[in-house]
Amino acid sequence: TTDSAVVRAQQEAGWLTRTPFFVGCVLAIDGTHVPYRVPSALAHASRNYKHFNSFSAMVGCRWDYTIALAFAGMEGSANDINALNRSPLGPRCQNLPAGTWALGDGVYAGSTSLVIPYESTAYHLTEWGCDADGS
Repeated sequence: TTDSAVVRAQQEAGWLTRTPFFVGCVLAIDGTHVPYRVPSALAHASRNYKHFNSFSAMVGCRWDYTIALAFAGMEGSANDINALNRSPLGPRCQNLPAGTWALGDGVYAGSTSLVIPYESTAYHLTEWGCDADGS
């Protein structure tokens, strides 16, 4: 069963009318690499897969577009799943109330509480009843 307080709040806000496939989704997670300058002695740990020095920043956003948690500071060489597991977001994603779940992108490992898209599947706005501009 889905956490009724979450669903009730989503219904009151009219969110489920627009996005009925996300009942019980309480968090969306994504990360990015932020470029920065680092001493050459530390550059190997900061160099990311795109070949520039960075640190990772991750954000967990609630269904109502408010930020639940943000974490920054992992070296750029750490992949997103390691950064998630070592951040405060990791335990939060694994310990969600029954019937609720978080949404992540394909770089994260799926679990009962962290849902990721199917690998190699192209999702299109028209499949969700949206025009090309997202409306």
